Amino acid sequence: MRLAAPPEIIAFVARRIKALRVARGLTQDAVAEALGIASKNVQRLEAGRQNLTLETLAKVADVLDVEPHELLTSGEPFVAPAGELSLRRALRGLERLGHVILEADAQPARGAVPVMTLQAAASRFGGAQDVEVAAWIKLKGAKASQLAGRFVAQVHGRSMAPTVPSGALALFRSPVVGPLEGRVIAAEWRDHADPETGGSYVLKRVGALEPRPGGSGALQLQLRSDNPEFAPLFVSADAEGAGALRVVAELERVLWPGPARQSTTRRSRR
Repeated sequence: MRLAAPPEIIAFVARRIKALRVARGLTQDAVAEALGIASKNVQRLEAGRQNLTLETLAKVADVLDVEPHELLTSGEPFVAPAGELSLRRALRGLERLGHVILEADAQPARGAVPVMTLQAAASRFGGAQDVEVAAWIKLKGAKASQLAGRFVAQVHGRSMAPTVPSGALALFRSPVVGPLEGRVIAAEWRDHADPETGGSYVLKRVGALEPRPGGSGALQLQLRSDNPEFAPLFVSADAEGAGALRVVAELERVLWPGPARQSTTRRSRR
């Protein structure tokens, strides 16, 4: 069934889709991958040159993290408390990509990885036994032997876009071994707050050690955002500073809505 609407309504929905996609930090390629369509079809949707079926409208709303009717109105989209609804939508997006989603209270199947917050992951990999799990995922094409230490977390905030869009579900691995420079890490920054989210957990790309300003000879570690709108964070490399930063996990890949077309590991900018 096709959405019967005058051309001006189709044009409005097209502009709405593009505006919400940009606001979410998503590329057209990422939206196309999540929808299972070609990028040129997303371009046609945003240009108002393609009618929407009701089914496609619902799928687009899922990817853009809004209710379907919010694509037809100009008000501010509803934001679910604590990101709960966003997580359900993201998990439905994973199902459309062929992954299997299991309920949190289900007996985890062999090879299933947990969906949890970074805080819960820090507790789990720190030895805690009773850790809240939001769901379990059997990743399409993954072997159980390849998934030791893996978990999935939903990322909030725009600082790592387009590599990791806000609301994305990403696969992490823990523990993190070897040199950190150039890698994207999730870390707990004790006694500090992320300038964007206000929380103590940050997702950043590790830069090189560099001299601290002032000529004292002391060093600092730079934590970079991939989004140029966000300034880097600096961690003192002395014992006190290093002790305040606890690396929880490393980003392995974005699962949903699909990675931007660039590597999650690149040469650090100095």
